[in-house]
Amino acid sequence: HTRSPPLPAYPLGERSYHIFYALLRGLPPDQRKMLKLPSVDVPSFKYLATGVTGESGAQVKDADNFKAVTSGLLEQGIAQPEIFEMYSLLAGVQMLGNVAFDESKTDSAVVVSGSMQTLRDCEAVLGLQSEMLSKALCKRKIKAGSEWLEQDLSLSVAMDGRDALAKSIYSRLFDRLIAKINEAFSQGTDIASLDQERIIGIVDIFGFEVFKSNSLEQLCINFANEKLQALFTKTVFIETIEAYKQDGIDADEINYTDNKDLIALFETPKTGLWALLTEECMIPKGSDGGFTEKVHDTWKTSTTLTAVRGSSVREGFQIDHFAGQVNYSTKLWLDKNKDPLNGDLVVLMQFSDNATLRQIFTESQVRACVLLAAHPCVSAPVSPDAWPCSTSTHPRPA
Repeated sequence: HTRSPPLPAYPLGERSYHIFYALLRGLPPDQRKMLKLPSVDVPSFKYLATGVTGESGAQVKDADNFKAVTSGLLEQGIAQPEIFEMYSLLAGVQMLGNVAFDESKTDSAVVVSGSMQTLRDCEAVLGLQSEMLSKALCKRKIKAGSEWLEQDLSLSVAMDGRDALAKSIYSRLFDRLIAKINEAFSQGTDIASLDQERIIGIVDIFGFEVFKSNSLEQLCINFANEKLQALFTKTVFIETIEAYKQDGIDADEINYTDNKDLIALFETPKTGLWALLTEECMIPKGSDGGFTEKVHDTWKTSTTLTAVRGSSVREGFQIDHFAGQVNYSTKLWLDKNKDPLNGDLVVLMQFSDNATLRQIFTESQVRACVLLAAHPCVSAPVSPDAWPCSTSTHPRPA
């Protein structure tokens, strides 16, 4: 549950999600024009400019990857119009990153004149009513008595909201795509016959990351691999030994190493890393240093988590992962763990003419956001009365 900073600092040799480069380099000119992408020049998009801007380095070029993705989506039964809607959202995400605010107006955010065309193009590809995105990025609605009033957002809040919206669109689209693919796989499958099928399951547990500088992103990736390692251990060793015992086979000599202590480091209620990070985000004066100190104090007897030699206990820690040791810097972790998505932006997405965008922000999808509305990390409440656009042109969603 992390969001990228406004200009992601990618580790040396890394870049953003491959689909963005594939989209820019693989879209036919007529479709690129329809998506209002002004250029195929990767460095011109701020969300991509700080990483590797060339080809992925693999033998397959980005343009060929784009063709493969499109072909794969079609083979999963996803219609061409819906695929184009997905590509529109990906284009919109990159355009959002290029929307700049006047840095001299710190108390009341204003989009700079040089970004207005980008903003209009972004609204168009996201299927939003003209000028409403600018309004929702720079202002929010608050309730005063029985009335709703508009309040200017500060520069920092507006920038956070822009980036949170980009992240939310991408992550929700990704979740929807996974659901669509799973749905396609299940079509025509007779569950009763699964026992008769021969199935090969492949678990890729080699996504472990360790760089010169490691942050929350690397921790999330490495934690996911710890969970996969635990699944591997459970399936290959624990369940196999149990099956041997049921068959009367002596399995006492089978030895294995598990990572349950490391999983506990993350998942223990109230004292695990995730619980401590969430708690620090909720307290009024939470800080990266305060979180890190609490981690060291809570797990001071642990041999899995230790201090980084030569660094303050407020700056980070070292974790002895199943695959190896990694030093983590906790700078900006609280900011990365928060998702300050303005409630007005959520509702605005529900009015989109892009059916895919509208559906991934439907009531069922945003229920968690509504529950978080009173959370101190969320910048504005979601209210059914706080509509950012005219209900005369857009009826309220049921």
